[in-house]
Amino acid sequence: MGGQWVIFALSGRDGAPSDEPISFGRAMRYVRFQVMYSGKLGYPVGIFGACHHLRRAGVLSPEDDQLFADLDDWFEREMPSPPFYADGNQAKAITWFKSTAEALMLALAPLRALLEKHRVEHRIIETDYPGTIIYEDEFQVGVVEPRFPA
Repeated sequence: MGGQWVIFALSGRDGAPSDEPISFGRAMRYVRFQVMYSGKLGYPVGIFGACHHLRRAGVLSPEDDQLFADLDDWFEREMPSPPFYADGNQAKAITWFKSTAEALMLALAPLRALLEKHRVEHRIIETDYPGTIIYEDEFQVGVVEPRFPA
C-alpha cells in the first residue's frame, strides 16, 4: 500500500475550497548557469559574464553580438538588478536563479547555444544552499561565500 500523500488546502485565498496542494517545508532550489573557469571573484563565471567575455574578446559575429545584446537587454527589463552591482559588486556576490524562475531560465537557451558555438564549457548546477544570501527578489538570490555542489 505504498504511495505518496498529497494534502490539499481546505480553503483558498478568498475562503473558497482550494484544490492546490500544500507544500510543507520544501526547500527552495537554486540554479546557476556557469562556465568551467573562474573569474576575478575566484568563482566560476556565470553565463552572462561568459558572454560578455566573448564580446570583449571580439569573437562574436555581428549577428551573435546582436543576439547577446538583445537578450541582455531583455533580462535587464524582466529582472531586478541586485543593488550590489551598482557599486561594482564590492560585496563579491554571485547570483543564482530560484527554481521557480523557469521561464527566465528557458530564455537562456540562446546564450547556452552561443557558448557551445564558441566551445566554452558550461554546466547547470542546482543546490538547496547556494551560500549566504544578501539579496533576494522574485527570481533570484545574490550570495556571498557561495557553496557549490560537488
